[in-house]
Amino acid sequence: MSLAKLTEEFATSLKYSKDYQLFSTHEGSRYKLLNGLHHLIKAYKPFINKVNAKGYTQYYDYNLSKHWELAISFISENFSEKVLKDFQELPKYENKLKYNNLAANVFDIGFQISREEKNKNKDTTVQQYNYLKYMVNCLENYGLHPNIQNRSKDFYGKYWLVVSHNFERKNNKRIAIGNLTKSRLLEEYITPFLNRAPLFLNGQHVPHANIKCINVAQLLLTPNELHLFKEKHNAKTDLQVFKNATEVTDDFLTTRKINENYALSKEIMGMVHPKFQKLIKNKFKIQEYSEAVLSVYKELNDIIKEEYKALSGEELDGIKLVSKVFNKNNPVFIFPPDLLTENHQKEQEGYHLMFIGVLTGIRNPHAHKNFNLKPKDALYKILLASHLLDKFENRSQ
Repeated sequence: MSLAKLTEEFATSLKYSKDYQLFSTHEGSRYKLLNGLHHLIKAYKPFINKVNAKGYTQYYDYNLSKHWELAISFISENFSEKVLKDFQELPKYENKLKYNNLAANVFDIGFQISREEKNKNKDTTVQQYNYLKYMVNCLENYGLHPNIQNRSKDFYGKYWLVVSHNFERKNNKRIAIGNLTKSRLLEEYITPFLNRAPLFLNGQHVPHANIKCINVAQLLLTPNELHLFKEKHNAKTDLQVFKNATEVTDDFLTTRKINENYALSKEIMGMVHPKFQKLIKNKFKIQEYSEAVLSVYKELNDIIKEEYKALSGEELDGIKLVSKVFNKNNPVFIFPPDLLTENHQKEQEGYHLMFIGVLTGIRNPHAHKNFNLKPKDALYKILLASHLLDKFENRSQ
């Protein structure tokens, strides 16, 4: 973004916040001010509709004059003399009569003056209406310019970080760190976290294994606007600011590099069986990788268990279940088209052993021990379960 554009943006937002201070002169009267302004805008609206429809032909309108007097009275009672003066001087009108030397007779000049007066009346009505709306916007937005979300993130962006951890605690604790530059956010928090290094929080180093969740939010505000933002949302702490800011965690924690360490991208999630996706998404976000693996294999076991029970009425579980239903000598569920050839029998036996293997070597250990799994290792195990469930659902018999 060019320096000229940034300067223009800054000047515009600065005027907006200064005008807000000008408009909000009576402490505790926000509701009264906004309510009165909304009533004035509603009164002006029929005249604005006529102007927009090119149906406004009167040079003097008693009803409009009455509403103008009400607006003057309301602004005089509730706002400063400067606001009243600005409103009364709308528009900054200059007579632009151009005389035609060949037709400079009294009728032509009178006609032009009448036309100019009519246009002046229109301009005044429109500008007063727009000024009233501007006052409402300033007050409702607490002086925060409506276009701040379109600003340059690199120039204006400040970040709020919330870290949830259970270091030296039974329950998770949330720590908020605010007003960070992007470089500081990356250097002190995101990069160490991705490298599984401790984070320095509130005067102590918190081990990576104790960090349960990281979230990042962003604001595109100047320091003065940050004060107004806090006023608008009654935010007295960094955590309260974070809750009202725009969350941008995915900007930092779903890139290709981070997918290997922290979260699942849409592409990788698409490779996981649909019945497993909801089970693991949140667990990956809070880094409960072992729990994600366990939930997937429990679900795999339960699906087979329910189908067998529906067929036989018998309830089996785990190793006993898969040993019986996939045994090539008398299988309940058959993977190949038939068991007439040696290759088909080997395929059936192979998957029989795979199901026994994953329940013995993956599900059971995860159910009895809290493994400190890396995300990549957890993903490998989940993708294996996805393949096995897909094979079971698409079996021949």
